[in-house]
Amino acid sequence: MSTKYAKYKEAIYKVSKIGDNTIRLVSSNDQDIQKGFMKKEYPDYYLNKEKLPNIYICEVNFSCIKELYEISDIALYKEKKFEFVAEDQEFFKIGTINAELANKLDFERTDKYYYEKWVPKNEVKIMEERKNLSLN
Repeated sequence: MSTKYAKYKEAIYKVSKIGDNTIRLVSSNDQDIQKGFMKKEYPDYYLNKEKLPNIYICEVNFSCIKELYEISDIALYKEKKFEFVAEDQEFFKIGTINAELANKLDFERTDKYYYEKWVPKNEVKIMEERKNLSLN
């Protein structure tokens, strides 16, 4: 799983959408209204919308962003990197698109080009990997 982030007005925000020249930033801090954020209004057809969190949205031009990056959860298993998919009490579910590696390590094919495997937690190391993204 990966999440994109951007630095805007000296703060780091989650990114929910990247357009041609704009980036949509998301905050949970109502103080960000002073930075141009607007409170997200949920449509009337949303069930239990009063229980949904207050979030604040701001669309800004790429030129206003200082940095843009993505953080991914990576699973290190048998000295190879895999995608972290899920976990339960005892296992991590990891995945890959590498068919040759998946077959070698007995992964199950779960989609046309994707393979997954539940692995005991003591056999996997979960790490975060940061990848800088281009602002062009």
